[in-house]
Amino acid sequence: MTKCKAPKGVLTLLPSCQGTDEHEFERGMKLEAVNPANPNQICAATITKIVGPLLWVHLDHQRGLPSHIQDIDSHNLFPVGWCESNLYDLKPPVKARRQHRRPSE
Repeated sequence: MTKCKAPKGVLTLLPSCQGTDEHEFERGMKLEAVNPANPNQICAATITKIVGPLLWVHLDHQRGLPSHIQDIDSHNLFPVGWCESNLYDLKPPVKARRQHRRPSE
């Protein structure tokens, strides 16, 4: 169980944690992910945490939403550009607010 570096209770839900070191996911990586609250919607997303075979995925379309957990082999995760390549609508991320400054005179 320590091999996967996941909490003991989580590992009992997983059939195996073999091969979890052989993935290319990284914290901060962007991807496209299915919205668990609306399975027909795919959103721009960011990986916020990785523990063994589990990824904490934050959907970037709305501020304040908590991350949800997906297995590294989940069919709900797609590389950036998947929606465009497959003519599927992507819910874009929230744009950062710009602070308007008056030009100094």
